[in-house]
Amino acid sequence: RKTGAMFAKALLLTSSLFIVNNMWAMETEFKKLKGHTSYVESVVFSPDGKFIASGSWDKTVRIWDAETGKAIKTLKGHTSLVESVVFSPDGKFIASGSWDKTVRIWDVETGNTIKTLKGHTIRVSSVAFSPDGKNIASGSLDSTIKIWNVETGKAIQTLELMDYDSSPVISVAFSPDGKFVAAGYSDIRTIIAIWDVEAGGTSKVIDGLGRNIYMTKSVAYSPKGKHIVSSHRNNPIRIWDVETGNTIKILPDFTTSNVTYSPDGNYIAYGNLIADTVRIWDIKKSKIIKTLEGHTDKIKSVTYSPDGKKLASGSLDETVIIWQL
Repeated sequence: RKTGAMFAKALLLTSSLFIVNNMWAMETEFKKLKGHTSYVESVVFSPDGKFIASGSWDKTVRIWDAETGKAIKTLKGHTSLVESVVFSPDGKFIASGSWDKTVRIWDVETGNTIKTLKGHTIRVSSVAFSPDGKNIASGSLDSTIKIWNVETGKAIQTLELMDYDSSPVISVAFSPDGKFVAAGYSDIRTIIAIWDVEAGGTSKVIDGLGRNIYMTKSVAYSPKGKHIVSSHRNNPIRIWDVETGNTIKILPDFTTSNVTYSPDGNYIAYGNLIADTVRIWDIKKSKIIKTLEGHTDKIKSVTYSPDGKKLASGSLDETVIIWQL
């Protein structure tokens, strides 16, 4: 009953926030990109901001021109839905994680698969390039994180929480210095682990939400690497101190998507659970400053352009939207 009351209170608050901030929705220009034939699970800008990659339940990765919104390439090869996509730091490659249990590395210029990484035994839920582009981290529902060498295509580490039984990995993110990987897990309680990549062990396990709060849906480092933001099923967004593992801020809003920092670290963007809108939260002011309307179904992924002037979002309505901020 207590959990239900808290949930209802949070929903009331987020609805009020939506009404107050809805005036912003009509002020933001956007382009809606159509081409996928099923849900869009993941979107990401290229490092130079010129392109967007999207992964979909239609088993494809698509590359779009971020300025014109035109489709440039459709990458085919996965045999099941694509849940996560990411550009390499130099923008030459895309890594994609799929329910077919593989990670694929694609050449952006040719659109060809250059490597297929096999080793997970259940679907791959999240992929991330290391900042130097030499490694890829992949998280899977088989409860492991694998670190892959991009050049050889071989797994060089397999990371698994031994004290937590069958904890599927939902999200992975490299720290800005590349020394650590943060991972969000789905279990009977919410867990976030920070892994020391060089040592191959956990640096810290954040287990501060208690039981019956299921699934860390996404984790992301702040640009300076001092904080981690996380989204959760049936629980508000949280910002954590990496050093102490303590919650330093709670955003009283619920999300269906990943959460992402702006490049300057001052804002957090995400897709709202109730209204099918993208929201931008000012961290210092602790309030929503923009609500973006345009999607007609749940939003699954939100990402900032490198210069922070655009957002892209992917939705269950099978579209990608580019928002001009």
